[in-house]
Amino acid sequence: MDGDWYGARADVIYNMIKDMKNKGCHIHGVGFQLHVGTNFGPKIHLIKANLDRYHALGIKTHFTEIDVVGAGGWNQK
Repeated sequence: MDGDWYGARADVIYNMIKDMKNKGCHIHGVGFQLHVGTNFGPKIHLIKANLDRYHALGIKTHFTEIDVVGAGGWNQK
């Protein structure tokens, strides 16, 4: 399971940001890295759900790094 986008790790980070914002911290946006294979389609709804909950807090989201590995792997030429 990729814990970057869903699961316990994502929840801890989200709850930390939410708590800081609720305490008055001026957080306007967060950045995400996305490292996936070409078969990430079934996980799209999980990625969207994670982004949506930040948007509900009024926090902009950005992809700061995206890479998609092809069928041949990372080292395929």
